[in-house]
Amino acid sequence: MVTDVLANSITSSNIPLTGGALFGFASGYFLKKILKFIIFSLGGMVLVIGCLELQKWISVNWPVVEHQTTTIAEHVAHKAYAVTQHIGSELGAAAAGFTIGLFAGFMKG
Repeated sequence: MVTDVLANSITSSNIPLTGGALFGFASGYFLKKILKFIIFSLGGMVLVIGCLELQKWISVNWPVVEHQTTTIAEHVAHKAYAVTQHIGSELGAAAAGFTIGLFAGFMKG
């Protein structure tokens, strides 16, 4: 009787943990791939804009560009923090597995 309750308890907690970890791994893996592409693309655009400005074909107000990119980065960071806080409070064991899987997938990707 006690072993059945214990076995059901362990099984019921392992399913969300394992599912969260698998989903987290896939999310982390693809997130890193997407971020690499975005960062590479943005770096290429900045390089092209810098070369065009160096050749005097265009004029760029770099302080405004810096201010806008800083504002966008801060907004994204605040939204990411809010999402992770929501995930942690709503999902419990699945969130723990997701977090571990996310970091593992991010490191592997």
